[in-house]
Amino acid sequence: MYNFEESRSYLKLNLEFPEYSKGFRWILRARCGYKIDARVAKAAKMINNSCPNCCSCCFHCESYQRIDHWFINCFLFKNLRIDHFSDLDRNFFYFLDSLFNSLVRTSNNPSVDNRINNIVKGYKSSNNSISNIDILGSKKIVNRYRIYIFLIGGRDYGFSDRINNSPYKKEWECLFKCQTESGSYSKSPFLLRSAALLNDIMPVVCKRQHILFNKFKTNLSRNVNADNTVGQPSRANADPISDPSGIG
Repeated sequence: MYNFEESRSYLKLNLEFPEYSKGFRWILRARCGYKIDARVAKAAKMINNSCPNCCSCCFHCESYQRIDHWFINCFLFKNLRIDHFSDLDRNFFYFLDSLFNSLVRTSNNPSVDNRINNIVKGYKSSNNSISNIDILGSKKIVNRYRIYIFLIGGRDYGFSDRINNSPYKKEWECLFKCQTESGSYSKSPFLLRSAALLNDIMPVVCKRQHILFNKFKTNLSRNVNADNTVGQPSRANADPISDPSGIG
């Protein structure tokens, strides 16, 4: 939400569904690059350097303590993701990923352009199903971070000019509209789904972070300059530690 006109529909959605207000607040934090990981706490001298940097929920060594990981990758929340996005099968996410791929210059590889075009057109012309196109059996990997950016309302993604000149501009406009309104691509707004998911996920995350940090906490006074080191407001860093409920 980069200006008032775009923020107004977001705020309206928040007011319409106050039961997900915590989730909407987490969306705003996620879009601002909010961090609640061990590296931030270490820089703030709140925990010692022995604290692991891996996810406090799945403990996967390559999974960092980041909102995008908990939202789209952490296996602990797999069933919650299914609950909130059950009517959007993986075909939809292949479709969305293909639209993102279409914004990347691929003119030097016509076969890639043709494949993207077939996926997008196939999805539109077959009742939102692309099972008739041979992509599910391929080794294509959806760029999950791009999907995450879209689902938390990241309209721009640095491709605004390319979207305006894209042959799929109408698809993008429809998808953007579905972020805050029901539409042909989603029975409920994408931001509402994301807020509901974060509403369920983040209290668990914050509680686990709180338990983890307590095991490695230090008695040293807080380093007031640590926030400048990690490039984040002091108040934002402190929230998940002092408020493990995820209320913030």
